[in-house]
Amino acid sequence: MNFRLLFTPFVLGFLLFLPGCAATGPQGSTTFIDLNNGIFQVPGSELMWQKERSPLFTSKEEAVDYVKNLNLGGYTDWRLPTPDEVLELHNIVDFGQAKEGDDDIFLKGNYWCVLTGDEIIAGSWQDGVSCELTRSYKPNLSGHVRAVRP
Repeated sequence: MNFRLLFTPFVLGFLLFLPGCAATGPQGSTTFIDLNNGIFQVPGSELMWQKERSPLFTSKEEAVDYVKNLNLGGYTDWRLPTPDEVLELHNIVDFGQAKEGDDDIFLKGNYWCVLTGDEIIAGSWQDGVSCELTRSYKPNLSGHVRAVRP
């Protein structure tokens, strides 16, 4: 058996695989937009986010009360985000538009989110184990609030 005939396709396949893995890393350098009043925005988004996350809450009632009473930057119409809205923040970091810690904004941890209507859960987005970026939402019994508006 000719070793060269087997080795060449293997090396070519491996070299083609590497750029795909590298493509999931940071791509740019745009940061979050710090509005300097405890609020930040994501470039290209209308949503405003609470910059500092809340203390850890162990019940959805605590999380809802926190948001109802939040007066930040002159706004009182804060709400809990959906899991997909929180995922959008993670994607901003994962695809290089911002870095974890830019403008002192950190995303790690569990957060309270609204699924539908009254269904409120705490959880976090967990990274997949493959080369491609995959995430799944993992529920938890406690979490922080990072309020969003509108």
